[in-house]
Amino acid sequence: RNVHDTGRGALIASYRQVIDGIEVFRDEFRLCMDRNFELVSVSGHLPARQSAPANTKDAFRLPSSRAVSLALMDFAELAAEPAGAVVSGAGEDGYESFTPPASMRERTDGRAVADGLRARKVWFHVADALEPAHYVEVMGETSAYAYVFSARDGHLLFRHSLMQDAAYSYRVWANTA
Repeated sequence: RNVHDTGRGALIASYRQVIDGIEVFRDEFRLCMDRNFELVSVSGHLPARQSAPANTKDAFRLPSSRAVSLALMDFAELAAEPAGAVVSGAGEDGYESFTPPASMRERTDGRAVADGLRARKVWFHVADALEPAHYVEVMGETSAYAYVFSARDGHLLFRHSLMQDAAYSYRVWANTA
């Protein structure tokens, strides 16, 4: 995937598993080497390669826009799906950017959704198979969540706060001008 080299100190090479151009969610392996390319340490895991369904296009039945709506519904604790988010363009690493519906941007209950809503296709490990899925990130005013929804039937496979594990808090002084 990439090599981290600052010009001195250790080199770190990262590898990810990709099947049919779609990344396998959370499969990553890292090698740490000294400047002579001697192995220092290894972290992560890459399980035995599993095959994707024969027809990848047909495997992703649920569109990413529906996964985004499901994520917004969970994020804002809504009883029904909100109006659809609008695709605003393609981003890096296979992400699609979305503009949240006005009703989600204008909330006053601390669950307003900021710009930065994005989604991409992933493979997700379930038992001994790979499930086609959509990874969605929702950024709010005071919280941010990552979700993975099945691209077959829309059920929630993974939810994780992107802020709860922050080990530090920072004080910022900023000039309002």
